[in-house]
Amino acid sequence: MRVRNTVWRPPFVMYYRPFRLGLVRHELERAGFDVELFALPEFGPRPDGSPRCRMVVATRPHTPGHRAAR
Repeated sequence: MRVRNTVWRPPFVMYYRPFRLGLVRHELERAGFDVELFALPEFGPRPDGSPRCRMVVATRPHTPGHRAAR
């Protein structure tokens, strides 16, 4: 990831961590992020049929007058 960010802009940040999804989603939304969840079917389902793994994508909504960090 560090090499990729050296040659490619904008920088890309990804974290892999097990966590309680509902708690993290709530905290991201509270901090002002728009949050989307995507099931990753290649990891298979849980016994109850729900996805075993999901990807969380959190983005800041565009705010007029706000400049993105560079």
